[in-house]
Amino acid sequence: MNKSDRDRVVFHSIHDMSSGHYLSKAERLLNSEIANDINDINDILELYNISLFFENGIYLKSWSDTDIVAYKEKVNTFKNLIGKFITNIDDSNFLSYFENIDYGCYDSFWLLINNYQQYKNISPSQMEEVLKNLPHQVRHLLSHKNLVDKYKLVLCEFLKSDQQSAEILLSIYEVENSFNKTKLYLPSCLTIQDKESIIASYIDSGHCNTNYLPIIQNSKKHSDFRISDKTKLAAKRKYQQSIKEFFDSGSSSSFEYGVAISYPENASKIKHAWIEQQGGIILC
Repeated sequence: MNKSDRDRVVFHSIHDMSSGHYLSKAERLLNSEIANDINDINDILELYNISLFFENGIYLKSWSDTDIVAYKEKVNTFKNLIGKFITNIDDSNFLSYFENIDYGCYDSFWLLINNYQQYKNISPSQMEEVLKNLPHQVRHLLSHKNLVDKYKLVLCEFLKSDQQSAEILLSIYEVENSFNKTKLYLPSCLTIQDKESIIASYIDSGHCNTNYLPIIQNSKKHSDFRISDKTKLAAKRKYQQSIKEFFDSGSSSSFEYGVAISYPENASKIKHAWIEQQGGIILC
């Protein structure tokens, strides 16, 4: 198989409009022989993603009932290949596999490590190495409670020192859930005081995103997350200062946006929307 990540089949969601594109790529694999001795982690992850389309009953319109039955039978054989590969991952090979994962396949990898409970054979030191080299992987880890519980001490220390931690906390406690938002879990060893310190340090840092400052200022009290009046005041002052600096610089800009939705006659579904802005139209 051995392909670049751009050629890989990836399942995003049952609502994703790229499903047809990926199923067309999957068709080539479904019509070819699959080796029993796969040694490329990305090949395994691709088989897993193909199986997700079938689990969710998503097929190409061009496939006949006979095609679908035949493809289902083939996809059913993927489970053994996937299970055999994943359950052989441990400290001896974890990092070598992980370092070769295509960018778009991290979600699938962590999901399989979680579902096959293979984290039981992967030590915390391996996660330290992952987070040291690829800090953004923390969100993947936090999306699986079993992984959070297993590596809680590593995650706790990481969250107390990493610059993205405040935004993670605010996304968990203060930002409204959307239908496609991934639920994140926090290690039990991260105390209320730790969370307060993370927010306070974020406000004082040079990488603070001013869009989060009003969220901090207006944050609610939770049983396990509370921001003190002192920290809220610091957020308010920094936000006011950022606005003053913006207008004092004389670099303000203005943009005009509009949204247009068309309703064709006798249409059963709305398939297209356009976002209009100065200089052009973006087809969504």
